[in-house]
Amino acid sequence: MPARSNLPDLGRLTSQAERAVRYARTEARVLARRRSSALPPQTLVVATPHKVGSTWMVKLIRSLHLHRSPIVPKRFRYRGFNSLVDLAAPGVDTFLAEGRTSRLYKSHAQPPTWAVPDSVRFLTMVRDPRDALLSSAHYLANMADEFGEWHELVPLSTVERAHVLLDKAFFDLELYEAWTAYAHAVLVRYEDLLESAERELQRVVDHCELGAEVDAAAVHAAVEANSFARLSGGRQQGDEEASSFYRSGTAGGWRDTFTPELAQHFIEAADGRWQKLLLDLGYESVDDWPAR
Repeated sequence: MPARSNLPDLGRLTSQAERAVRYARTEARVLARRRSSALPPQTLVVATPHKVGSTWMVKLIRSLHLHRSPIVPKRFRYRGFNSLVDLAAPGVDTFLAEGRTSRLYKSHAQPPTWAVPDSVRFLTMVRDPRDALLSSAHYLANMADEFGEWHELVPLSTVERAHVLLDKAFFDLELYEAWTAYAHAVLVRYEDLLESAERELQRVVDHCELGAEVDAAAVHAAVEANSFARLSGGRQQGDEEASSFYRSGTAGGWRDTFTPELAQHFIEAADGRWQKLLLDLGYESVDDWPAR
């Protein structure tokens, strides 16, 4: 067996450097635009379950060049991630409310219990939970080494992984239930974003009252800059790459993967709460959808 090299992964370092340069350029454009803006500072938090399109949404909003995306201070980080804010951390309400520039954060935490000031806005997203389940099955297995958990998923098939997650991953179910009931957030469906990203991004602009700064041309440019082909390195929607964060960019893929046993497990899991969520969100209208 060849000896393991102690040299750094040059490809990964190059990718990180390129991301850092893009980040710095975007931050500079935001700051330059904010200096000429008459809008008061605002904090927008994209808070969602996992694998529902939140990273895409953050990229779309960042491309409007009105919000900075600074690193989250350690005391406010969700599970230690410097890109995620913990909405239950002591003092986070003051931190989010008192920024001198408009900021954009992402979160996978539960909704806040504190009173939301006018300077803080929330956006949440949902996706057909069956598609999100399969997306998580791929993602968690691919990221098992980085996260230090979910190694049990790696040797399993996609269907077997989905069975495991239905039994163990209650955190996303709770996020779906809590954020869809939260009155202070505008809700965007992943499927609607796929159908018309410009329309849904305009809804976000309206929710944040950014109309004086963002016109239709700016929305169109943001969508064009963040198309699936650009984000995936040239692939078209539906051209799946299982190891990619941007796996396929489509909706309804669960129909090609769900077995009758997995469908029944989904219906019964968590005392029927996944099934109730599916119906409440309108992704199905009848209880016996597997038979259709």
